[in-house]
Amino acid sequence: VILGATALIYPISSQRQSRRFDIPWSALGALLVLAIVTCVGFMPRITGAILLVFFAFYLWQTFKHAKTSNSDENYTPMSPKKSLLLILVGLLLLVVGGEFIVKSATNIAQSLGVSDAIIGLTVVALGTSLPELATSCMAAFKKNCDIALGNVIGSNIFNIFFILGTSACVKALPGYHGLELDAMMAALASVLVMLFVYTTKKHEIKRWHGAVLLLVYIAYLIWRIMGV
Repeated sequence: VILGATALIYPISSQRQSRRFDIPWSALGALLVLAIVTCVGFMPRITGAILLVFFAFYLWQTFKHAKTSNSDENYTPMSPKKSLLLILVGLLLLVVGGEFIVKSATNIAQSLGVSDAIIGLTVVALGTSLPELATSCMAAFKKNCDIALGNVIGSNIFNIFFILGTSACVKALPGYHGLELDAMMAALASVLVMLFVYTTKKHEIKRWHGAVLLLVYIAYLIWRIMGV
């Protein structure tokens, strides 16, 4: 949804580092989860530890690359204090806005008799992804879409390897109805992004690619709601 909506506003370019390292890692994480839930049916503690090891290796490689790379971007630097203040204010507004949206939409859905499962698939999913969606769309309007791609890819890597890994280490995560389909969709999304970026001359996600991503999600959402 996030990359699809962003690409419809403006084509998303990709940096060489993202193509060579970040995007494959995002796909690896999704495929690992798919393999685990397909073979085991849940997320044991040992798999959480494995995900954390992968995450540590990813961070080491990322910091190693950051030290050796040179940025050739021309920009006017902002003072650290002002930058930190704007980041904190922006995060606060995003969190407050997301909280209002989730609570209000949940109340409306419950008053209409919509099930909790459908609310989780739609309202809660939107609320938790709202900060990324807002950030990515603003980057698209400013034609800085490589930031949007890094935002989504980085979030996927962090969520899968660190958050999911840490959660599974604390306690084995049980399976649920539709888990395999959800994991399959996450893997499909990563594979589609790789396909779009690697097969275009400019290594970008075009507007029609964004439309495909949105249509795939809509089809998935309809399928899940009908199966609830």
